Amino acid sequence: MHHAGLNGLLCYGPNQAGEETFVLLNDWAEIGAALPEGEARAELARRYLSAYAPAGPEDLAGWSGLTLTQSRAAFSAITDELVEIEYGGESLWLLSGQGAWLDDEPVEDLHVRLLPRYDTYLLGYRDRGMVVPDAFRKRIHPGGGIVHPVVLVDGVAAATWNTKRQKSRTEVIVDPFETLAGDVIDRLIDEVQRLGRFLEVSTHVTVLST
Repeated sequence: MHHAGLNGLLCYGPNQAGEETFVLLNDWAEIGAALPEGEARAELARRYLSAYAPAGPEDLAGWSGLTLTQSRAAFSAITDELVEIEYGGESLWLLSGQGAWLDDEPVEDLHVRLLPRYDTYLLGYRDRGMVVPDAFRKRIHPGGGIVHPVVLVDGVAAATWNTKRQKSRTEVIVDPFETLAGDVIDRLIDEVQRLGRFLEVSTHVTVLST
């Protein structure tokens, strides 16, 4: 099945009774005309940045499997569509239509979010250094292609989490990297309650000791 997918015959269809299904790609998606190689890589760079910006050619190479030379050429091909910024002494790029993000006022309120396994926020870059403190990298990505669910505090990974279903409720078990402040715990409880409303279950939070 995967071989047929790699050859463009099949793609994933809608789940049925919790099981994955496959459908003929031509029946499910409109296939456009093939682009010349250089144009195809430039279009890939556009689409990549539309989802992952700000990012650089190194990130595109790490995500796509293109060589670094090919990724740099793809960025160069769309230079007039990009806005360059600097972060941590490194140049990164946005699509020009995303440039308005730079005018947004900094968010001062505390934000706590639960990310699932393999969330896009933790994928698609050369490394996770902007999001995951190096000391706790193995707690999230132990190897073997595994990326654990993460608790974000103001955009930075602060804990992992998992669920345990009980008879009357779903327990959300949080394993923090360091002791969480009281206001973080309060926002975490709010976030877990939102998760419960989405799943239509009763929830409870357990924070493990560090």
